[in-house]
Amino acid sequence: MQSAPKGSMNQTRIQGNLSPAGLLLSRGPQLPHWSVGQVVTAKVMAVDPGGEVTLRLFNQTLRVHSEVPLKTGDELKLLVKQVESDILLELAPVRSKPTPSGPVNDALRQNLPQQRPYQPLINHLLQLAEGKQLTQLLKALEAVDWPRLTPAAGSTTTPAAATQRALADSDVPVAEQLQRLGKLVRQMAQAVPQSRELGTPLGLRQAVAQSGLWMEAKIALPNSPAPSLDLKANLLRLNQLIPQLLERLPLPRSQAMQSLSPAQQQAVTQLRNLLVTLLSEAEGALARLKLVQAQNSPGASTTPDTQWVLEIPIRHADQAEVIQLQIRRDKEQSPQKEEQESWSINLAFENPQHGPFHIMVHLLGNTISANIYAEREATAERFRLQLGDLQQRLEAIGLDTGQLGSRVGRLPAIVEFGKSMASLIDTSA
Repeated sequence: MQSAPKGSMNQTRIQGNLSPAGLLLSRGPQLPHWSVGQVVTAKVMAVDPGGEVTLRLFNQTLRVHSEVPLKTGDELKLLVKQVESDILLELAPVRSKPTPSGPVNDALRQNLPQQRPYQPLINHLLQLAEGKQLTQLLKALEAVDWPRLTPAAGSTTTPAAATQRALADSDVPVAEQLQRLGKLVRQMAQAVPQSRELGTPLGLRQAVAQSGLWMEAKIALPNSPAPSLDLKANLLRLNQLIPQLLERLPLPRSQAMQSLSPAQQQAVTQLRNLLVTLLSEAEGALARLKLVQAQNSPGASTTPDTQWVLEIPIRHADQAEVIQLQIRRDKEQSPQKEEQESWSINLAFENPQHGPFHIMVHLLGNTISANIYAEREATAERFRLQLGDLQQRLEAIGLDTGQLGSRVGRLPAIVEFGKSMASLIDTSA
């Protein structure tokens, strides 16, 4: 009989039993001579419904009964514990792959599932600030005897609710909290810059400063007042105030609710529904802002350049839009081999009328270049017709113009969390 080629897998079936205690095999000539303490690897080749498992161990195929849940492709680390009459291989503890940690990864895990775009919240705030809904609800509740209802009969008394009450301004009357809500809604709506304001250096500088990206740095400054126009500061205020109000409003069918007039009951119900929606939008927007901050954390960027990435909500034609902005600073060599500071700015817009487009600006020394990429040909052509005027304006302020162009094309999103999340997924699981 011709022997099997060297290195081929022996198809001899060896019976054994795999339990949580380990793999027990009968000693036979087919098995290699192992030493106690040796660690070997077995791969699961097949799993039958009845619990029979085919393992590949070195060049042997083992047919064993398994009391351990397994699936095809699993690898088992086995520690040789006994090599006398029977062979006992203990299941070696498998070290799980360490989950990436650190501020950036922690922020991704906590905020990715909750994050939502800014537009729903900003649009809602603009509608409330300029419409009559919130004003009418607050006016309808002016006559409510809140001290008699607080804490409201039928309100929750869970430990979490008690903690919320302890953290809340318990000595602040509900009527005053409602006034704070109206004021905060108007303040946040007024803080959204008009799109035309970003056309000036001062307007752009203010919008960047108020984007929420540097709120903690502002607060850390000595004698710094609480930022009133900062996006993150206002989101934190909104996320704190709304749960306090929800906790103190009377619940449906409670005794406190029944003591109100029908008009007041309707106002309370409408206000509760409004607050629940606002809270969901505010929590999502705050989670997104935290992710943007994490993207700007040291070590988050894969490039050696200094760069900042941010999102700026703006108001255009009474609708909220968001500009994504990337600012990068690095060093480049001029044609004369001299090192010069280089600045690159990438702005991304998504306008319902003109579609998505990017504006990429590059400044090296005194020379500025600008390229526009629009998904729609009509939008690219519209920008193309303005390039001559743009060149004159740039040269009028003393800048040399390099390449100026407008073309049809699509660039990747500036703010993108998917790639960052990939490092958190254990593909071997």
